[in-house]
Amino acid sequence: MRNISLLSHDEHRTAHKGVITATTFDLETKQLYYASESTNGSGFVEILIHKADPPRLFSAPFQNPDDTTPQILSLKVISESRSMSLILKGGEIATLALDEHLELFESVGSVEEGILAASWSTDESLLVLITGHGNVLLMSSTFDTLSESPLSTTEFGEDAPINVGWGSKQTQFHGSIGKTAAQVAADPQNIGSSPDDDGLPRISWRGDGAFFVVSSLTSTSPGGAPPHRLLRVYNRLGELQSTSEGVAGLESSLSWRPSGNLIAACQRFGAHPGLGKGNEGRHDVVFFERNGLRHGEFTMRTGRWAQSAKTAASGLNYGYRVTELAWNSDSTILSIWVRTETSDILQLWTTSNYHWYLKHEFCLGNRRDVSQADANDHFTHVCWHPEIATKLIVCTKDAICERTYSWDTVVARSAPPNDSGCVLVVDGDSVNLTPFRVQNVPPPMSSFQLTSTVSRVPPVHTFFSSNDDSLGLVWESGHVQIWHLNINLSGARSRVMSPKPLWEGLVEVERLRQGILWKNPEEETWTVVLLGNEGATDVIKSIAFGVSETRCTIELDSKNGRLLEPLGTQAIYQEQNGTLSNIDLENHNLATTSSFPNFCSSALSNADLFIGLAASGKLFASTPGGECVPIAPGVNSFTLILDFLIYTTVTHQSYYVPLQKLLPLMPEWESRRVERGSRIVVATSSSMSVVLQMPRGNLETINPRSLVMDAILKDIESQAYRRAFIAARKHRIDLNVFIDHKPEVFASKLGLFVDQIDDADFLNLFLSGIGRSAQAADRIAHICDRLRLELESRDIRKYVNTILTTHVVKTPPDYESGLLLLLRLRDEYPEIVEEAIKYIIFLVDADRLFDAALGMYDFSLVLMIAQFSQKVCLITFSDPREYLPFLKELRSHEHFYQRYKIDDHLKRYTKALSSLSLAGEMYFQEALEYVEKHSLYAQAFALWKNDQSKHNAVLNLFGDHLFDRREFDQAAIVFRSCNELRKAMVAHERARQWRETFIVASELRLDAEEIILVAKRLAEDLASRQKFADAGQVILDYGKDVDLSVTYFSQGRYFSEAKRVCALHSRNELLEEVVHPAIEHTVSEIQDDIEEMREQIQKQLSRVGELRTRKNLEPDAFYGEEANIHNVDAMTDVSTPFTAFTRYTVAPSLSSQTSKRSQKLKKRNERKAGRKGTYQEEEYLFASVTKLCARFGATQDGTQQLLPHLLALPTGFELARDLEALVLSFQKEMQDAVEEIWNVPSEIPETSEPSPNANVAPRPQDKHPRPTIQTSHWNLRILESLSE
Repeated sequence: MRNISLLSHDEHRTAHKGVITATTFDLETKQLYYASESTNGSGFVEILIHKADPPRLFSAPFQNPDDTTPQILSLKVISESRSMSLILKGGEIATLALDEHLELFESVGSVEEGILAASWSTDESLLVLITGHGNVLLMSSTFDTLSESPLSTTEFGEDAPINVGWGSKQTQFHGSIGKTAAQVAADPQNIGSSPDDDGLPRISWRGDGAFFVVSSLTSTSPGGAPPHRLLRVYNRLGELQSTSEGVAGLESSLSWRPSGNLIAACQRFGAHPGLGKGNEGRHDVVFFERNGLRHGEFTMRTGRWAQSAKTAASGLNYGYRVTELAWNSDSTILSIWVRTETSDILQLWTTSNYHWYLKHEFCLGNRRDVSQADANDHFTHVCWHPEIATKLIVCTKDAICERTYSWDTVVARSAPPNDSGCVLVVDGDSVNLTPFRVQNVPPPMSSFQLTSTVSRVPPVHTFFSSNDDSLGLVWESGHVQIWHLNINLSGARSRVMSPKPLWEGLVEVERLRQGILWKNPEEETWTVVLLGNEGATDVIKSIAFGVSETRCTIELDSKNGRLLEPLGTQAIYQEQNGTLSNIDLENHNLATTSSFPNFCSSALSNADLFIGLAASGKLFASTPGGECVPIAPGVNSFTLILDFLIYTTVTHQSYYVPLQKLLPLMPEWESRRVERGSRIVVATSSSMSVVLQMPRGNLETINPRSLVMDAILKDIESQAYRRAFIAARKHRIDLNVFIDHKPEVFASKLGLFVDQIDDADFLNLFLSGIGRSAQAADRIAHICDRLRLELESRDIRKYVNTILTTHVVKTPPDYESGLLLLLRLRDEYPEIVEEAIKYIIFLVDADRLFDAALGMYDFSLVLMIAQFSQKVCLITFSDPREYLPFLKELRSHEHFYQRYKIDDHLKRYTKALSSLSLAGEMYFQEALEYVEKHSLYAQAFALWKNDQSKHNAVLNLFGDHLFDRREFDQAAIVFRSCNELRKAMVAHERARQWRETFIVASELRLDAEEIILVAKRLAEDLASRQKFADAGQVILDYGKDVDLSVTYFSQGRYFSEAKRVCALHSRNELLEEVVHPAIEHTVSEIQDDIEEMREQIQKQLSRVGELRTRKNLEPDAFYGEEANIHNVDAMTDVSTPFTAFTRYTVAPSLSSQTSKRSQKLKKRNERKAGRKGTYQEEEYLFASVTKLCARFGATQDGTQQLLPHLLALPTGFELARDLEALVLSFQKEMQDAVEEIWNVPSEIPETSEPSPNANVAPRPQDKHPRPTIQTSHWNLRILESLSE
């Protein structure tokens, strides 16, 4: 729903002779070149190429043409070779080197038969020529011929469709004309060309340069079929791909949309032979696909130019002719160059939601209408800028006009409550209006169509009043028209608006571009401020009308400025350099107030803030006399309402910025995702809505939480509680907002809140929302109690359901108070008790209600709930025969036992045990079973702490519980406290507490044989747990087995203790039988461990070297990981290579946005630790070597303890020396390996300076500190001495 507004108009008259016929751009130097043609006295055509700034002149070869039409077919700057190419009709191809300061073109070749059409590809690498003999000639950028083929051919092309039957014309439905229509073939005699066709071919390239299309006339067939136009599509190799179907009345104009989906041409209808069948005078722009098939059309609006008879003087058969079609660079605007009898006209068309809009119409001169144009105002050349999508170049015979346009969304910006959200869309001479506050009408439809009475030309600018529902229309010719729309905001079934003209007049100005309007406060007068240009500068015209009319003029020194769209009654002028000036209409001058860094074509202002969007996509905010601050980059649309700045970005996010938090900039604002390419149409404060338009044109209305919350909080602040409640309910806002926003004020205004809401259902909804919230329990209880007291003081019968709700939404729910209220209602208001019970059963689960009533031990209340409940305690109680036996059984029990049964049924186990303890001695055993079943030991200790026997029984039960849970040490303590010594001894034994076991055994006075059995069991258990010292001690002291004790000590390498036992008990033979073989076996074990560790360290050292070689030779493969780039629509082809520093860094912005994915990646990396060829393997090897060093340290300690015992053996000296030498040798190997692994150069060069935002990951050396290897105090110096 955007319109095209004129941003600037620069017209340059040339003093050179000749007619301007072509232009080209040098995109590298931003220069414009244009060519002029003139005929000298000898009849030759002189071609001059002009450089605009600084002026420079180049000469091309003279031509001696056979016709008087322009000779230049193509003028193009080739960026790669820094040259200019010139192609002429006569066949000449010439170039000029731009950087060599030459002034004469150099001929590079010619085509003898002449050239009919020429076009360069968009990437400037290929040139297509149509020769005079009708051949398609494809050339390279160095003018080498790549292919040549005849243009006229009967072949369809390589993409010829294959007919498989279904989907063909014969199988389709033909409506009322019947099946015979499928058999009727198109008559070639009815397909001809337009009388306006000039007979010349046309060439147009697709935007990516992969294909080009040629439009040409066919020759007359032998059957007498008239010539007609066909479109042929070729690829970059010059191979024919497809041919269009014959279209009657197809004309010569041709343009391929840069985006590639449509090829545009023109088709004329009428009774003339060969034209399309349709209304006389109908003229369409038709579209084709790349495969040659038709794809839609729209009808041009040519009624005021068309004539029924041919005009002989002008040569126009219908009063006008379409000269050329052209797309702008981003495929959003289609220009149609129309030649009439008196002047040339340029129309700009756009499409949205499958509808084509005529947005702009332009002709040279200052006049009221196109019909009054000067006969000399004919265009000689029209083209779009190749990079700036909204810049248009229009040439006449002696002038160049550069016109820049901007996209505007024209929206009414009145403040609430009069904000209608009205949006205006220009479509020819109609202005489509839709007030989105009351009607959401999708385009191309609208709520109202306003047709101008001034001109049939689309207005150059449209604008709404900043403070009422008035509308202004201006035309370049100086016409101004003001309407009062009278928009109906009540929503009643009546006309949505009733426009009436307020003022109409003509402003004496060379060219009008823009206007703004406001209504003067407290007066029935309006002020319109108009911006135009007079000569080379801008001029401001101000008109105040209403009671009387006052005009003033302010002439400016700058040109091509812009008026900021106001939200109040001030006028701000923006110069091309971004300077903002306040327009003083009383003193007729300007005063600089602020500035933008760049010119902002779209800008808004209010009393103390200026917001502008530059062409680069940067959004700026500035204040009067303050500094300009960039808000965000990549912005594609924005709007400003009373309290919010709203904008969308190219990353498909919309942001909602409170104005009070805009300056200074806050770190974060609320945002939400929007559909790709969405743009803001209008935002309305009163309806809390934002209307977005998708790229295809359809609309989507959203209610951002920021806008909704702002409106609700304002209503709460103003104590408009009902309006706030309705809005919160509609937009599903948590109703806790009433409590969170100034809770003390709201609590004091609960009476007003009830008065305004005055609906029990709404109050119940409010209470339910509070009950489900995360509010503190005391705050919920306070609000519920205050509200309950307020309602009870008013009318308990009216608000009974709400009062019940106040009880059950508390945390925890107060079911008992609610049930007591039901008992009270049963006595005082029996007529409403049934509905109240049904409501509370609806509000609360019936099981909970039944349980609550049962837990009050009131059987009358239980019966009342059961009678109205369909489901109680997972049993259907709809029949009294089902629930009465259950209640009867409870009534039959004694008082405390009855309560025990009820509490047990309700799973209130603590209360049930308490009631059972009061039921009598006969139930003590049942109580113990209940304690064991529900693990109520702590409660049982408290209940029977004064009864020692019962307390011991509970302790015994608790000890069994601990024993079953394998908490043997705790169980032993409990058993001893209740004097269960046998159980305590077993528990100590199972806990392997051998000292405590034999202490208890002595207290039990066990005999010697039983003590020995216990000792053997304990020693065997301890030995299985590698506790050989304890096992040897137990079997020696209590098992009286010296042999087994020495064996245990030897197995644990406690050789000194083993020798002591042998000596103590005079069993020296055990030294030879047990101790000495164990010592020799230990030596073998240490030797095996050393060999195993040596093999491991050698492999790991070798692997570390391989990894470091791989790291240096293939760093990308060594550190390579999948790119974790999320929320990105496209990736650039240009990538930044890894550096030594970036391999160890992680961008915090990426990791912060993908925390969940990072956690998954971390787990995956942990699983991959040690995988060959990755940097994780290097970290794994460092950790493994660290563990190996610790293992070797333990081996050194064991060797230190073993060496003295080896020397006591007869052959032990050799064994000790060899073992020490082995350990010392491996010690040296370990030291060298650790030195080589840990002492490496840093992977990060010293010249690399880390980014301040980068998180540097530690190296493997940093993660695993260098291990220390013991080098002294473990070996025996005596061995060194004896060895010497």
